[in-house]
Amino acid sequence: MTQIRSKQKVRMFNKTWIVVSLVLAILILLFLETFTFSHPKTLTVTTRPIPVLKPHRHSPGDSVFDPGHMTVTQSGAYIVPQNVWIKSFDIQIKNGNPRNLHHLVLVRLDQNDNICPNYDWQPIMVASSENSATHQEFPENYRLFLPKGTPLLLFAMLHNPLPPAGPGGTYANVQLQVKLNVDNSKNPQRFKPVELYRLHLADSPCTNNIGFGETFDVPANTAEYVKKPSPTDFPAEYTFQKPGTIIAMGGHIHPFDRGKALDVYINNNLVHSFTPKLKNDKPWSWEIDPLFQKKHVGKGDTISIEARYSNPNPFALRGEMGMMVFYFAKD
Repeated sequence: MTQIRSKQKVRMFNKTWIVVSLVLAILILLFLETFTFSHPKTLTVTTRPIPVLKPHRHSPGDSVFDPGHMTVTQSGAYIVPQNVWIKSFDIQIKNGNPRNLHHLVLVRLDQNDNICPNYDWQPIMVASSENSATHQEFPENYRLFLPKGTPLLLFAMLHNPLPPAGPGGTYANVQLQVKLNVDNSKNPQRFKPVELYRLHLADSPCTNNIGFGETFDVPANTAEYVKKPSPTDFPAEYTFQKPGTIIAMGGHIHPFDRGKALDVYINNNLVHSFTPKLKNDKPWSWEIDPLFQKKHVGKGDTISIEARYSNPNPFALRGEMGMMVFYFAKD
């Protein structure tokens, strides 16, 4: 009898252990499934709404930064919920015309700018109406890494001129939204991290608040004015501290104010000219194509920009811009 009871106890223990093991296995699988699918596919940052966006007249000599010519908005701080690798950005203007956007800047607030270190924010994405205004995507295995807890802020400046500088119109509850699309690959070791650098030309560089942009004046009666880097305009060039690859570039000037081109040089050799062109018969349909072409640079190489404008007027053109952003991956 004792042997029979012992065998029954062993069988009961085995059955219990099998049941417990199955329950544990199911719980582990459920945990792993939950953990896998809890990774966000997108992060969304949205500005506060602009109640009413009214049109204005933009005449020669006016600046986009004059009172009544620009409208600014920004988001609240967005905290990245976990470590993510960003593969692309989608940009949307809600309840407005895409041509209303002068520029937007998505920044992280835990780093200082790598070109103007006195700025307490570092851009990770920049867009304007004439280039990359709806979608930006990293090629191949290049990705932007954002650690958990990174504070983000989206700043946007809108410019809504009447024809011929813009389409005009009145809009209500206008918002800018950026979706950061996450690559949840199970093999992130293959990713090559990138950083954004923003070069700009300005009469007073590194002196403007977030997102307003740095500007210069184009003198009167100049058939071709070239704004170049100088010892006092240092943010228009950058010397690489380590070798690596430039994977993409984008240029910004004001074609509606006779901006002709933004030229990019590496070691004083012209490598690309960003030249605006009209997309259609609308006089405000300017486009400046970004450049998706890899360029390897070595330690000590210098990249710089120049902006070309024309001003036949007897007065200066104010508030003009020459800016170039590029994504760089260290070797």
